[in-house]
Amino acid sequence: MKKTLIILSGCSWVWKNAVWKYIKENSKLNLEKVTTTTSRPIRKWETHWKEYYFISKEEFETLISNNQLIEFATIHTNYYWSTLKSLENASKKDIIPVYEVDFRWLKFFQETLKDNYEIISIFILPPSFEDLEKRLLTRWTETSEVIKIRIETAKKELEEVDIYDHRVINDNIERVWEEILDIIHSKIKNKKI
Repeated sequence: MKKTLIILSGCSWVWKNAVWKYIKENSKLNLEKVTTTTSRPIRKWETHWKEYYFISKEEFETLISNNQLIEFATIHTNYYWSTLKSLENASKKDIIPVYEVDFRWLKFFQETLKDNYEIISIFILPPSFEDLEKRLLTRWTETSEVIKIRIETAKKELEEVDIYDHRVINDNIERVWEEILDIIHSKIKNKKI
């Protein structure tokens, strides 16, 4: 029987972390976010080893040049990476792993894990692109150059939403996490995975 893997994606500033927090706190399932590694700077509200493993760009580039990474992506000028070992460790503990990743990772997982995992993919959409731009411009955590990159990346991400099983609009955080939990519970119940 295939194991379950949940992929949660969305553009910058659709409040993925907040949505995940609500899901984790309100699900009766044993869901656990698989922590990925990033070279982006840690934000003041984040904790190393919780939201991400934070390492420097230089450390990342050393890993790349030494061929120590199987798969990684550059997103918004920073590196992101995860190991299959992290996924396997979560699965061994009878945990349903949840990855919060972008569409490139979804494609990678769909190609490489399809024989062993039933993937439930969910993309969180902003209410509108104008709303997303407004959120990004008032974020105050990045330079104007990085914000422009994030807006361009969001346009590319929105072109890829059709590869996801489900798309939900985050116009109300409580409604969206309830919708996502309904999707997950329904899929697990119906597929007996």
